[in-house]
Amino acid sequence: MYTVVLADDEHLICDSMAQILSSVPGIQIIGQFYTGHEAYEFLSGHPADLCLLDISMPGKSGLDIAELLHRQNRGTQ
Repeated sequence: MYTVVLADDEHLICDSMAQILSSVPGIQIIGQFYTGHEAYEFLSGHPADLCLLDISMPGKSGLDIAELLHRQNRGTQ
């Protein structure tokens, strides 16, 4: 089972990705966020196998989150 976190400030895009990925066997969405700050806080304490991140979000960007994941060295893709 692969764990996935989604973050996009466009609700329609985030919700659509969640709906599509939820139907894929072996995928478990453990977090769906509409702000980079919420995703950043969640990922600070919860490991995930894969993160699909919008690069440009208000507050924390997908690049900020990617940096956090890189610093934590958890192997998140």
